[in-house]
Amino acid sequence: MNATRNFILSSYSGLTWDLYTRMVFAILCILTNIINICVFLNPKLKDITYKYMLINSITNVIYMSLSCSSVLFYYCNECPSSQTYLSALFSIIFTFYIFDCLKLFHIIIQIIISMRIYLILLNNTHKANSYKRILTISATLTMAFFIQEPFSFEIFTRRNQFDSIVFHIRANEFGKSVLGRSLVIAQFSTRIFLAVFVLGFINILSVIEFRKRVNHRNHHHQIFPVSFIKSSKCE
Repeated sequence: MNATRNFILSSYSGLTWDLYTRMVFAILCILTNIINICVFLNPKLKDITYKYMLINSITNVIYMSLSCSSVLFYYCNECPSSQTYLSALFSIIFTFYIFDCLKLFHIIIQIIISMRIYLILLNNTHKANSYKRILTISATLTMAFFIQEPFSFEIFTRRNQFDSIVFHIRANEFGKSVLGRSLVIAQFSTRIFLAVFVLGFINILSVIEFRKRVNHRNHHHQIFPVSFIKSSKCE
């Protein structure tokens, strides 16, 4: 009896600490991104890259806020508030669909920011396209990319231990089909490819170009020391 009681207490304690850790991490991310938003709203930061960084921070705040609610639903799956029809609908629309859209949108914004940094290192000062148009196209494509997700689940009812009707979600026939599972795999693979290979490749190019610029400046200083340059200017 004592062993069973200790096991239950240890499991509950583990879940509680895990819940606290997730919530604290999410809240810290929200606060730091709110600080970033305040910084990027500075009118002195006129470069278009800061606009993308601002949108990226806003995306992170929305994502982590949804993450907090999802964690609470997960650890309170027997609470009355998490067993209503609205909570089940919330899980389908936000926890699955919007969640995945935000993940991919975040990766796309990161790629755009990395590309702009790389172009700056290349001294490419071409006129940038409207960032609003780019963001609108990116958001539209992202939402269309995961459009099947809300239709891959269904809400069903069952009775709990108190003989009350509660609502839960599960994969429907389309979600269980070969096509439905294949789409999920393709979407996950696309996200990994963009985050690891495309974003990683652009960042590697930026690091290489940055090192070239540093080496070139160091070589220039070795040929023309600072003291020589200053004395030349004095003459």
